[in-house]
Amino acid sequence: MSLRSIPRPWRYLLFISLAINVAVAGVIIGSALDRHGPHRGPRLSGPIAPLVRSLPNEARRDLFADLKRMPRTEPDRRRGSFEALLSAIRAEPFEPEAVTAALREQRDLGAARLVALEDALAEQLARLSAEERADYADRLRALVRRAR
Repeated sequence: MSLRSIPRPWRYLLFISLAINVAVAGVIIGSALDRHGPHRGPRLSGPIAPLVRSLPNEARRDLFADLKRMPRTEPDRRRGSFEALLSAIRAEPFEPEAVTAALREQRDLGAARLVALEDALAEQLARLSAEERADYADRLRALVRRAR
């Protein structure tokens, strides 16, 4: 069966379908490979995310560079804390106090990272001019309103 034997309307549909498939594949592949687009890089969630996303691109890059240079919680401590939580959850007999203690350790480790992020954010804001901070505040307000 050759392409010419297919009725003309079906040929058009075939080519349109092919074009759409190629476009969708391009978007998917492009998104997977794009590491430099807006809001790329480390992912943030929670209440501080809009504060970081609203920064100008250069300030956001500098913020993450500052965070990378800061001393990090020892990976062994984080891993050990998580393993302690898992062990407490699986323990027989189950002891809620052990789970609570492990959760508190997780919270404390997360709080330390949050404090470092807050300090780095404040430093970035201090580097901005008054006009840039006003623009930042406007972007932040718009982002928070959209999220509601």
